[in-house]
Amino acid sequence: MVRPIQLKMDAHHLAKFAQLISSCDRVVGSMYTHYGPRKQMQVSLAGQSAKRVIQAVSSAECGRPPAGMAWANTYLVKAAFFEGTNFLGEIEIDGGELFRAGGREYRDVSFQHGNASSDVLRELVCAPVQKLVHEAEEKEFGSK
Repeated sequence: MVRPIQLKMDAHHLAKFAQLISSCDRVVGSMYTHYGPRKQMQVSLAGQSAKRVIQAVSSAECGRPPAGMAWANTYLVKAAFFEGTNFLGEIEIDGGELFRAGGREYRDVSFQHGNASSDVLRELVCAPVQKLVHEAEEKEFGSK
């Protein structure tokens, strides 16, 4: 069971992070290819898409597993937040539902199983960058 003080601390840290990224005007999602020469693939979001990502991160909830347990997730996708050229912060995403900010785990509350249009982090950050990685890897293997 997660203790109430842990939930309060996680909420406090997320509120600080949300304040930090509130002036963000661009979100850059990135992921490295798995095979061949490792290349970093990126997707840049601005305008309404960036605002949706910021809102999803800001309204997240604690994603701690029950006491004595751990998630077996891999956080392969990163989303970096920028105001102009100034770096504001970064999160690591497991593919859509869970993400880490400042070493703490959070759950995207927009995530609903079976409803792809509700999964903000998956729809706007993870899926596009994973598609680029997949295409780059296909091209690498197809050229050999």
